[in-house]
Amino acid sequence: RHSFSVVVECAHGKLTIVGLTPYGTRAFTLLQDGTSFRASVEGPEALPFPPENILFDLHRALFWGFSSDPSENRPRAGDGERRVDRF
Repeated sequence: RHSFSVVVECAHGKLTIVGLTPYGTRAFTLLQDGTSFRASVEGPEALPFPPENILFDLHRALFWGFSSDPSENRPRAGDGERRVDRF
């Protein structure tokens, strides 16, 4: 089982995800610009999974069917997944 903290920034059409070690240093960086994606691992260990999985999970969690109207944010399903937004 693995867990880590990330910092996410979306600015000027670019998505940046920086993963942090337990000591607060940079472990990896993921950059998405349009449909292009780039990953770099700064730590001594490789990630235990493909780095694009983090990007996919972030998109699923934050952007998949999200509405700015809270009354529309209800349980929904798609592509075999069920998601519940809690505010």
